[in-house]
Amino acid sequence: MLNDCNLRGNELNNQGILLSLGKDPTNPKWLKVAYIPKEANDTSKAIYGVIHENQVSFDCEE
Repeated sequence: MLNDCNLRGNELNNQGILLSLGKDPTNPKWLKVAYIPKEANDTSKAIYGVIHENQVSFDCEE
């Protein structure tokens, strides 16, 4: 899951929300994610996929 600092940053910048759904069991370097675009009114517009662990950061540093 994303920590609070990443969630607040996304909301403040109005970029949408990226949620971690866990690691891919067949290849743990890939993370299952759901992206909710900023213009979505509900979660039915969520986009599901995978991203490589190198593409995300779980800390609050800019």
